Amino acid sequence: MMKKFLISITVLLIFFSTACKSVDLAKAPVTLNGMIYDNQNKPVVNYTICVDGVYCCQSDISGRFVLKDVPKGEHVITGYGDRYLNIKETTVIYDKAQILYIRVLTVEAKLNEAFMYLEQSFFEKAEESVREILLCDEDNTEALFFMTVIKYQEGRIEESLLLLEQLRQKKEGGKYVNGLEKIITEN
Repeated sequence: MMKKFLISITVLLIFFSTACKSVDLAKAPVTLNGMIYDNQNKPVVNYTICVDGVYCCQSDISGRFVLKDVPKGEHVITGYGDRYLNIKETTVIYDKAQILYIRVLTVEAKLNEAFMYLEQSFFEKAEESVREILLCDEDNTEALFFMTVIKYQEGRIEESLLLLEQLRQKKEGGKYVNGLEKIITEN
């Protein structure tokens, strides 16, 4: 009788311990694989990706990245890289086979967008495009140049002169200053 009791207890323990393991596997962290491409479908190299600001890595020469031990569930994905706009998006990580595809815009593409808006006199949209760049790189001389032109085109001369002074202080800003200064101060 005691032998049957011990066998029953052993079987129950085995059953419950394996049941707990399957629940643990459902919650087990996964390795997250992903790829980062730009607006022209080219791989983005050395772009930093972070999950919840904790798990971070950089993309390789093929735009691929691997993050190990990421818990399943909803997460905030952020990213940044030289000459690319920052990203921030929410995603759900639910499977170890999941691959995250991320598209990022180049600063050049955003500047082209701003130029297009500026040509069409959509100053507010042009300014919004330039602000996105300046959020990523406040020292971007091309973006400061565009912002100076936008302010001037809107008739905000004092603001454009202040931006012009900021440009003058920048290492690469000199090439933009001389011609702009003459145009702005004549008005």
